[in-house]
Amino acid sequence: MSAASRQERLEQELQQRFIAADVNHDGLLTTAEANGRMPYVYNHFALIDEDKNGLVSMEDIRVFIVAQMANRPALR
Repeated sequence: MSAASRQERLEQELQQRFIAADVNHDGLLTTAEANGRMPYVYNHFALIDEDKNGLVSMEDIRVFIVAQMANRPALR
């Protein structure tokens, strides 16, 4: 599997999990919605929620994950 197809698969999985967690279908997650449905998002919610409004969007999560991956040392 190529890196691009792996990334696309992960993106689709993340999107599906976000939709399932967004119980009120407003396109945003609260900590209550993330709790138990998206544990990584729940555990990092305060960091992902940069504007501190108590809500995170799919884009907020993407930006956070990309930043985290950029800060990881390369695997050898």
